Amino acid sequence: DELERQKKVEEEARKKHEEEARQKKLAEEKKREEEEERLRKEKFEAERKKQEDEELKKKKLQTELAAKEETERQSIIAKKKLEEEAAKKKADEELEFVKWSAVEKEWYSYKKIIVDINTEINDVVKDNKELKSFTFKSKREIKKKMAQMSTSLAQLKKIMEDIKGILTTAFQFNEVAYKWLLNFMAKAIVNQAETEVIVNIQAANAIGILATHMMSNYTGFKDILLARIIKKCPYLVGYTCNIDTEEGRRRMGWKYLENANKWEDETAYAERMGGICGIWSVVTQVRFGPTSNVHPYPISNSWKMLARQVDTPTEKLTNAHFCVVAAWWDISASKFLMAFGRQGDKLMELIWNDWTNSVCDKRFAAAARLRLLGEEWRSTGKAPGLKPLE
Repeated sequence: DELERQKKVEEEARKKHEEEARQKKLAEEKKREEEEERLRKEKFEAERKKQEDEELKKKKLQTELAAKEETERQSIIAKKKLEEEAAKKKADEELEFVKWSAVEKEWYSYKKIIVDINTEINDVVKDNKELKSFTFKSKREIKKKMAQMSTSLAQLKKIMEDIKGILTTAFQFNEVAYKWLLNFMAKAIVNQAETEVIVNIQAANAIGILATHMMSNYTGFKDILLARIIKKCPYLVGYTCNIDTEEGRRRMGWKYLENANKWEDETAYAERMGGICGIWSVVTQVRFGPTSNVHPYPISNSWKMLARQVDTPTEKLTNAHFCVVAAWWDISASKFLMAFGRQGDKLMELIWNDWTNSVCDKRFAAAARLRLLGEEWRSTGKAPGLKPLE
């Protein structure tokens, strides 16, 4: 019994020891698990905090970048606004109410035609003996025909037919010779405007009809003639520049008198401008029959010319501006009113009244004459125009 009891005590002691060992092991495992959980939580918290810090840093960077971009955007907008305001101010100062940059561009386009004629036609003829001989012989024939111009319609028709024969022969002979003669015809028309029309305004009729006929029937002549006209009288496209330099005077069509070593006087210059405008005015108003060609340069160009004149900055206006418009009035006023009715009436009222008043302190002779023309029109109700050919 004692032995059994001893065994039982030992067994209980063993079991107790094993239980204590198991409990100790469980406690250690629990402690280890708790430590691992603590470490895991610390690591998770550290990673979370790191992520939050990175997100905050990222957001801060994005905010700073957005602020920088917004500042740059506002700076660009402000710069663009300043540039636009400066451009507008410059445009307002230089162009006034008309798109003067477009006017200058149009003037340059005609100037280029003259340059091209000199290099592609005149230089070729000059360097070719056969072409030179042919063109100069044809030129003499044309000059004879042009000298026969009168107020007779029958005579004009014969001249146009004779010139047609000369140009047809030239076209068949050589294209460069043909173009050279077209250029000569354009120069001859402008020359007669400068010499004959300023003496007798009725002379503009036959010359203008001849010019319009040729513009309508001879390819390329329209551009050549307009280039020659605008070179001598740029007012007709609304072009105006300062004349305080030699280049400025040349651009505005002033003649330099080599024999006198001086520029022509203002009266002679203004008269020439009026004469050229006379031919140009007739061209815009020549009427074509219903079965004829479309008008190559219609009266709408008169509207454009007048609008550009009245929109020219007052400080740039000269006596010549009013001389040109007065010449136009003498020839085209009646036809202009027929074409544009009430709106034409308003523009003509603006021209003779408001426009001339804008320079009353400058005492331009041509402005005074234009005002008299307007007053006569208002008092009589009759607008002037040319007599038809006989």
